[in-house]
Amino acid sequence: MKFRFITSSILLIFFLTSSTIFSQSELLDKGESAVSILGSYAQRGQGSISGAAAAASILSIFDIGFSYASIEGGSKATGGFAQLHLIREYMMSEEFSLNLTLFGQITNVESLTSKTFGASLYKKLGNSSSTLVIPAISLSTTSYEGGRDNSEAIDFGLTVSGRVGQVTIMHFTTSYTVVERRDILGITAGLTFAFWKK
Repeated sequence: MKFRFITSSILLIFFLTSSTIFSQSELLDKGESAVSILGSYAQRGQGSISGAAAAASILSIFDIGFSYASIEGGSKATGGFAQLHLIREYMMSEEFSLNLTLFGQITNVESLTSKTFGASLYKKLGNSSSTLVIPAISLSTTSYEGGRDNSEAIDFGLTVSGRVGQVTIMHFTTSYTVVERRDILGITAGLTFAFWKK
């Protein structure tokens, strides 16, 4: 029973953090680097989880960060994540203007570890210097210590962001995830500070 509770919690943490890590390099112009702070909340049925994350984006291509979460009922979790923006719109022709990101994450809950790998497709609508709307779809698989079967998931996200001055970006993401026939709703809000542009 406890093992099932912990693994369910890991799933919640992953999708919370999946929402959290989305709003990073996607918001930046070509060659920008940035740091971000974020807060998140996710809900599945009667269970909920809240958390925070900090991340750095390098040249709008590579993101790395750490997250902390508190699960309803008292469990705590920590995680580290990274993502590589393999294809960006500015690299492609106008006929193919989607973005492709690969991501990975390691999460630890009460000494039980999960590893997640996946990919996201997203589209930037609007102007990076003012307001952006970014719909995204992600596919991922999570493996667990202890021989538990992998979990596959699909996630739909929608981010709205706006620049405040030259360096500050405010952003808000909603997400809907389906994993093991369970629905998870998540929200994330954050601030990104673009401090350097190549």
